[in-house]
Amino acid sequence: MKIISFYSHKGGVTKTTSTILSATNLTKHFKKKLAIVDCDEGQWSTYSLYEKKRAELEEEYSEEEIDQREKKGELVFYPVVKAYINSSYETEDSASIDDVIKHFQDQKLDYLFLDFGNRSLDSVLDTFKKVDYFFIPFSRDEEEILNALKTNYFFNQNLPSTKSYLFMTKLSKSSSELQFLDFIRDQIKDQGFEMLKQPVLSRQKYIFDNRSFFKPMTNKEDKEENEYSFIKFINELKNKIK
Repeated sequence: MKIISFYSHKGGVTKTTSTILSATNLTKHFKKKLAIVDCDEGQWSTYSLYEKKRAELEEEYSEEEIDQREKKGELVFYPVVKAYINSSYETEDSASIDDVIKHFQDQKLDYLFLDFGNRSLDSVLDTFKKVDYFFIPFSRDEEEILNALKTNYFFNQNLPSTKSYLFMTKLSKSSSELQFLDFIRDQIKDQGFEMLKQPVLSRQKYIFDNRSFFKPMTNKEDKEENEYSFIKFINELKNKIK
């Protein structure tokens, strides 16, 4: 089982959206066994969103309809749980991060996604050491780029056995944005960091229509994005994970 995290201590860079989209579509399109663990103690916003979306799904469809749609591949299901790193945040429906990791290792999952929210780099360093792959998002915003580079440098210095990749998100397909993508890719390579070839486009449907724990993207939706499709992004991500 490989442990993965989309990480940035800055909010609004699509960490949670990327985690959910990747988990749902890896389950559907690549038949991966996986789970999401919300490690953002006290907030647990990803877990709360999951509970909300699960309740909405059960209101929208009967139990029989859910079973039928799952068999047709229109719905997918995987565990989403919350874990605490500091025992002072222990609750009746949470477990320690060590116990959660061991539980899913015993389940022989392919991937375990850890969502750290906006936790600072030094606040959970021991837990970061459990992660095999970090994927660090940034947009065209200068502050986000600098933050991503600093984060990658921190991981390289403090987590030598962990692999880190940068990737660009919230990208439009305008000529200026695509030129910037080529420019920043060369700059990052010159800095000695690694960056995914595939970016994530800026799409409202990723946030509203497709940020779903249960409803994967269809092949038709994905083909509309051509060479910048999200499924191509997660295929590249999958191929980086050894």
